[in-house]
Amino acid sequence: MFKNLSIAALLVASARAACWSSSQGYPCCSSSSVVVAFSDASGEWGVENGDWCGIPKEEKVTCFAEKLGYSCCPDGTTVSYTDGDGKWGVVNGDWCGIAEEQKPTCWAEALGYKCCQTTSNVEFIDTDGKWGFENGDWCGINGNVKVTTTTARRTTTTRRTTTTTRTTTTRKVKPTYSVIYETGKKLNSGYENWGWDAKMSFKDSALVVTSDKESYGAASIKKLSGYYGKGGCIHLLCKTDNRAFIKIQGVQGEDEEDSFQVGTINGDSDFTEYLFDVEDEYRFDRIIIQDGAASGEPINVRYLIYSTGTCEDFVAPVDTSKVPVTTTTKKNNVRAVYTTIFKTAYSMPSGYDNWGWGCSISYSGGAMVINPEEGEYGAVSLKRLSGSFNGGSLRFDMKNEGKVNVIVENSDRDEKYNVDSISPSDEYQTYILDIDFDLPFDRINFQDAKGSGDRIWIKNLVHSTGSAEDFVDPIN
Repeated sequence: MFKNLSIAALLVASARAACWSSSQGYPCCSSSSVVVAFSDASGEWGVENGDWCGIPKEEKVTCFAEKLGYSCCPDGTTVSYTDGDGKWGVVNGDWCGIAEEQKPTCWAEALGYKCCQTTSNVEFIDTDGKWGFENGDWCGINGNVKVTTTTARRTTTTRRTTTTTRTTTTRKVKPTYSVIYETGKKLNSGYENWGWDAKMSFKDSALVVTSDKESYGAASIKKLSGYYGKGGCIHLLCKTDNRAFIKIQGVQGEDEEDSFQVGTINGDSDFTEYLFDVEDEYRFDRIIIQDGAASGEPINVRYLIYSTGTCEDFVAPVDTSKVPVTTTTKKNNVRAVYTTIFKTAYSMPSGYDNWGWGCSISYSGGAMVINPEEGEYGAVSLKRLSGSFNGGSLRFDMKNEGKVNVIVENSDRDEKYNVDSISPSDEYQTYILDIDFDLPFDRINFQDAKGSGDRIWIKNLVHSTGSAEDFVDPIN
């Protein structure tokens, strides 16, 4: 059978769409003869029983073929013919029209907004539905999605009355708060340090950032799930003899490495509260605390908090005056337990696997030799196969062509902390480092800190349950 190309349009399918006004809290008009009393971006409005109602819109036909008296093909039908009307297939011996793929429609289009095409992150929820943000504007999200963050939706609401006059009021949204760090020995869950040329440690109920001298090192606190927000306010208490820069990084639409300064701290002998507004145009996933003088003097921080609101409206969600009392206890006579992971190495030590990346491992002169790939920031990651370590200290001998990050990691929680950053040495040096994080760990990482591909040699790796100060070296 051949399609008659000269056939005229025989019928146009017309039906009422789903009630678009119900998403705004109003029913659709029940009568088809209701008079249009008002029109806006949502559609045409009528009045029934003294209240507003939405005048139903006509649905578009499913595909072009219905206008020509043919049915639409089911999904997946092969194209058998193409003409000026569109693409045609054959099903059950009869021609059918193959519908062009349409962009999804959603309730937001009735409000003058587009449907979200690339994001499912819910930024805001109101009576209309769930809102996302892409390409610099709000968009509507269809279906059930996980809410990842909440920020203020910048829009207005329209209130209908029983007259044709419509008034507009501004909706004020309560800010949300992210408490990143308080006073403990680790960042709160969901955050990780992506810093450079600096050690992040925890001492005297504070987060301590200590940069390498003359390197402008920094802690860069990465939010592991999505963005902190768009604009907002950064709060912290800070004590330092240094000059500290507070910056944001990982800004949407900007180069990954670009950072934007939001504040400066010029040194305080005691903890002082700071609030820094972030410009509304910036949506970011990292907060940077940087040594602005490259002096290497420590920067002490407590109560690092982000708010989606302005600093003017900031109300701390926790008591920022609370500092745990540090007590000094008499040392007991419990001896530290020493675990020798390996002395001289000729293969991977028993009870451990390498969970590393971006490098190969060889063995020479009794040392484990790490050969990183340039640009990969490679690391050996010694994974303990049974059990975990808790705090204590690490001892090892190392020589290294480039800078090395020593990191401990909890693979179940996917949390890791930088123990120290070690400068290059062309001779073996002995290091004993405190693990002063409140974190059980089952991985010990030695990482090419600069991504330069410089080799690392390690011998005599030992863990102690005691401190570095009390370490009694079991290596002969």
